[in-house]
Amino acid sequence: MAELLELDRYQLGVANAISRICDRAYDRYEFHSVVRQLQLYCSEELGGFYLDVLKDRLIHRGHPIRRAAFGADGAGATFAMNY
Repeated sequence: MAELLELDRYQLGVANAISRICDRAYDRYEFHSVVRQLQLYCSEELGGFYLDVLKDRLIHRGHPIRRAAFGADGAGATFAMNY
């Protein structure tokens, strides 16, 4: 986690918070809340912000910033696929 940039750590924190919200909604059988949270996360947080910033970092092959991006993005993708 230390090699991740602040933006990547922030994004992982957001994914973790959304995960807790979805877990609580599942416990209450509020599946519509899970769908809404995941849709907002993917379209607004990932698509509207993080992936827009991330694409510029991915251009620099072999650079530590690029490797950090793959680590955080992989975690976000894994989170979205689990739900």
